[in-house]
Amino acid sequence: MRENNFILTRRVDKPIHDIYDQEMDLLRSSTFNNSDVPGMSLNMLGGKFIPEYNKFKTKAKGSEYWTSQYVWLCEYIKDYEIIEHSFTNIYFQSEDLHKLDIPFTREINRDSKRLYVSLNIDPTTVGDKYKDNGQLFLKHCPTNLNYWHAEIALTDIDEKELNRNKLNNSQKTATTYVIDHILSVCCSISETQNINQIEVTHYKFN
Repeated sequence: MRENNFILTRRVDKPIHDIYDQEMDLLRSSTFNNSDVPGMSLNMLGGKFIPEYNKFKTKAKGSEYWTSQYVWLCEYIKDYEIIEHSFTNIYFQSEDLHKLDIPFTREINRDSKRLYVSLNIDPTTVGDKYKDNGQLFLKHCPTNLNYWHAEIALTDIDEKELNRNKLNNSQKTATTYVIDHILSVCCSISETQNINQIEVTHYKFN
């Protein structure tokens, strides 16, 4: 993921009044669940993707990661659908989601002690818990029907990515932090801000 700042968008399958507070300046924390954070899908603007394309939902083979081979659209006719229900487009700046330290708190028990020993780390104790940091970052993950697909990744202190289907209590605390202090605060309902164009040389075959 390049370091220059650009805009990302995501479709939320709820009307706008269900996801924003009355002042319309903060995303409601209830918009996302803990399991939504690791691997959260976003789309990069500034290339060929425009917000209106959020109505297209890929599925099956269309959602599989692209392997740099040619994609023949005639083979994917049944691998997308057009969303007809009400939804809201939300927007983020890439710099608000990339390479951020995320606090993890852990119970002081045998498992956490074993983790620190394996990593040769002397843990910091705050109250009755250990405290350390993981990291939040963005990955460009093009799929067969969406080259502009990106994902949020969250790593633990051992640099392993969190699995949304196997979150322990410490990881749930970290994903709650991401929702409450990053996604809810940095989200925008408008794409009218300046969109940095992604250079054609970054995505066009010669």
